[in-house]
Amino acid sequence: MQGEARRIETEHRLARMRNYEMAQLISFAFHDPKKMPKFEDSTEGRKAISNEVANAKVRGFLISLSQKKTAGRG
Repeated sequence: MQGEARRIETEHRLARMRNYEMAQLISFAFHDPKKMPKFEDSTEGRKAISNEVANAKVRGFLISLSQKKTAGRG
């Protein structure tokens, strides 16, 4: 349930960011196209992680999740 709510919130936040950026670009294009900012890729600063690291993170998450569920069954 929480995952679905987070996914919806993330989609909404991303849509708001796109709309805000589009409004800025429309404003530049209409009023002063010469000052229009250059496109910046938002994925430039991200580092790729190896499959081993990703698998270890997922495995750790699943282990902690299983321990939380069994801890309450004393």
